[in-house]
Amino acid sequence: MSKLTKLIKHPFMFFKDLRLLHGINKFKNQKTYKNMFVISNLSQLNIIKNIIKYENIENIVLVILYTNANKKMPQIVFDEAKKDNFNEIILFLLPNSPTRLKLASYIIMNKDFKKLINIYKPKHLYMLSFEAHYNVLANIAKNNNAELILIDEGTGTYKDKKDLDLSIAKKIIWQFFKLDDAFKWANNFSKIYALAPEILKDNFNADEYIKFSPHLNRFDDIDNTTLSLIQKYNITSNDIIYTNQRYIIEAYDFADALIYILDTISKNLNSKIFIKMHPKDHNSTIKIFEEKLSDFENLILILENTFLIEQSIRYIHPKAVISLTSTTLVTTTIISKNIKCYSIADWFCTLVPKTERNLIGINQILDHKEILYKFNNINFIQDEKFEFNQQKNLNKEENNQALYIQNFKTSYDEHKYYKAILNFQLAYDDILSASLDEIVSFLHCLDMQNGIKSINIFLDILTNTIIQTSDNNIISSQQYKILKKLFEIAIRHIELGHIKDSFVLLDNIFMFFTLFENQLENNKSNLICALYKTDKELHKSVMQFYLKCEEKLISIYNKQKYIQFCDVLDKNKILLDGELLDKYIDAAAKTKQYLKIKNLVDKIKINENNINIIINTYYNLSDIQGVKNILQKYDNMINLNNFEVLDMISKIYELSGDYEKALKYIEMAIHSNTSKLTNSLRMRKFYILQFIKFETNN
Repeated sequence: MSKLTKLIKHPFMFFKDLRLLHGINKFKNQKTYKNMFVISNLSQLNIIKNIIKYENIENIVLVILYTNANKKMPQIVFDEAKKDNFNEIILFLLPNSPTRLKLASYIIMNKDFKKLINIYKPKHLYMLSFEAHYNVLANIAKNNNAELILIDEGTGTYKDKKDLDLSIAKKIIWQFFKLDDAFKWANNFSKIYALAPEILKDNFNADEYIKFSPHLNRFDDIDNTTLSLIQKYNITSNDIIYTNQRYIIEAYDFADALIYILDTISKNLNSKIFIKMHPKDHNSTIKIFEEKLSDFENLILILENTFLIEQSIRYIHPKAVISLTSTTLVTTTIISKNIKCYSIADWFCTLVPKTERNLIGINQILDHKEILYKFNNINFIQDEKFEFNQQKNLNKEENNQALYIQNFKTSYDEHKYYKAILNFQLAYDDILSASLDEIVSFLHCLDMQNGIKSINIFLDILTNTIIQTSDNNIISSQQYKILKKLFEIAIRHIELGHIKDSFVLLDNIFMFFTLFENQLENNKSNLICALYKTDKELHKSVMQFYLKCEEKLISIYNKQKYIQFCDVLDKNKILLDGELLDKYIDAAAKTKQYLKIKNLVDKIKINENNINIIINTYYNLSDIQGVKNILQKYDNMINLNNFEVLDMISKIYELSGDYEKALKYIEMAIHSNTSKLTNSLRMRKFYILQFIKFETNN
């Protein structure tokens, strides 16, 4: 039969033959790249971005695998990847259901994989999966002299090898087409990056095993998308997070069993549970959950599902994280050993009806659950009689501290700051066990890699660690090396125009100084005087900081215009009335001309619009008694939903020594916006409670 006849009479067969002969992907560019990364979802993109930072990798082609069954996710991954510096991004189409081992599909993929490797000629192929079509790709790359590098994607990387139950005829046919690699695992890697590399040594051969996980970094800043979601749903540390997974179980059976379990746990622990669906959950499944959860106030469905849950967990520190067998259970134990992690796989499998279809999913869940036993700190809930505070015996891990310290120092010298940051944290679970010079070097790495916000996160953690020790003078030697580095960082960021974060850092520096002096002191002028007596070089740094601030504030806020505006009104005080008076007050506040505002208080009609400026004026003039009088008279005008105002009032009462009211307002501030409950705020509350305790005892 001629091709034309086949096209007319059997068009489907004609086009299928073409696909078998030529594949289904076309590549426009002919440029070669040193490094090729192969991924299929957003989570994998985040992992490889961290590997690229870790090793300072350049000259990269990114390959995003997808099928026509799901075109939404690859587009999301593609759009996100475009924000980074990949030299080229390829959307690589696979036949539907590539893991089902259909011979025709593998003939097509084999053609396309060969074209991909022959055109781009990578020296290193980075993979996050190792079975089926991934092994076909791996062997093609290996035969073209590329080194194979495996990156730990999650719990699936740690499963045990199982032989496929294949007929002899099938094996012979696939061997004839040289495609029997699809039945095996990729192996013989040059490197393996993994959270628990020691576990993988039984299944994989590698020249080098490297302990790595992006979740090791406790000092990463949270992205705006994740933060806005936390604030939108008002998720707090008293809440629980559940992360969903897809299994072959009827959607209604799945939802009924899961909701029953989550409702039981929520009521037993008196906590809301926030349900984060999987990015690959079908819209129909999400709709079922929406309908069934409409009557539950304690179970909240997060409608957005394409964000990274680990960032949320790191920021919130929820009471617990729950899942069937999700990798999130493992990564949460890395984020914090204090967050409880529970698998509900056993309980779920007992509740789901044992239909023929559901049994497929049940067996998958039980298989995946076995992998979790290889990791520490994961508890397994069998039924409603579970105990929340149960603890699991921890297995001892290999002690590679010396290796991690050396990696930290080498990476610091090579300016591989992200690699240095992770290795420092691997070496020192307790920051205070590091040397002073190592901490100073680590601060430099944090600043150069992540910026000033990560410095403030680090200081919150370090300060809390010092408070929890019995010796507050634990790092008070060697002429305040840490403080010197912190001032250096603060001044650098002032010059860059990072005013707000620099002042947060300055507050943290003063807080840190109080720990060195072993005293509780809130008045900055007193601290600066103490600093002058203790270390004149540091005092000079403080003055330099303020001078830099003044220069930047003039250029950023155009201070001169505000000053001119105030000067005109000063010479024409008759104009100071009504709306113009309010504008004058606002301009004077922006230029910190607080005495001018205070002198006009008798003329000002205090209202809800200007009460904050008046309070702030007295506060900045250190007229604590004056501001207390204002508060007593106009207390009813205070906006109880304004976190900043409530926090400032708590500081006023704290400075005046009225610690009971300081505590009242700090608790009101936290209640108004729980997402702003930072470690530094917790520490302030801790100080206040200590003062109250001291006064009570005396």
